[in-house]
Amino acid sequence: MERNHRFNADSIQALKVKLTWPQLEVYASDAQDIRVLAAGDEHSSEELRVYEKDGVLYVEQPVRELTRSFVGGRWLQVLIELPTKTFEMIEAGTVSGRLSVRGIRGEEIRLDTVSGNIRAMTAEGKTVSMRTVSGSVKAGGLKGSKFAARTVSGDMDFQGSSFQTARATTVSGTISLELINAFERADFTSVSGDVTLSAPVKHIRVSAKSISGRVHATGVMVDDEGPNVSMTGVSANLALVGTSE
Repeated sequence: MERNHRFNADSIQALKVKLTWPQLEVYASDAQDIRVLAAGDEHSSEELRVYEKDGVLYVEQPVRELTRSFVGGRWLQVLIELPTKTFEMIEAGTVSGRLSVRGIRGEEIRLDTVSGNIRAMTAEGKTVSMRTVSGSVKAGGLKGSKFAARTVSGDMDFQGSSFQTARATTVSGTISLELINAFERADFTSVSGDVTLSAPVKHIRVSAKSISGRVHATGVMVDDEGPNVSMTGVSANLALVGTSE
């Protein structure tokens, strides 16, 4: 069963999506309106709620779907097409479904899953945050002022991104953050997951508090100049890599 909804983008200032197991893709194009396309089994498609209220477009499953396990024979894919305008808020999340975004723009962008994987390309916002428990995160071309990432055991890999400040927290998952700009500050907290930060800088100020973790620097001087980097952990290692501008 398929569903096709269209909304006037001029009247929508924010998008909030909350799903459980369906696959979700949100992307921007040269379209003038917002389109929500859904395809799946009849029961799942009919129960999907798509509505606008007070300038916010909601796409969500019934509350009971957020707490039930996947039932064999059920499937649902949700595709949301946005214009290239900058929204006040784009918030998208799943429990176990894969979440993909590309080309989206918002004052604030929030992406989160529990065990679902996150894939993001060329997303832009003043504040960009991503959160998962055990899903993996791969992203590239992110841009904004503030960046935040949180994981428990899922690995996170951010390539070719641009932020002034960054904050990332992990328990055992690894975090790799490649910045293409001279940033101001980066703060990391990790128990055992190793952290790698790459950026086009020649000097970095480092504050590290760890029981057995080590700081390794390649192509960059660790001294009293440059941006500030802090690392708090137990056995996690911090790798700093200076790249060419």
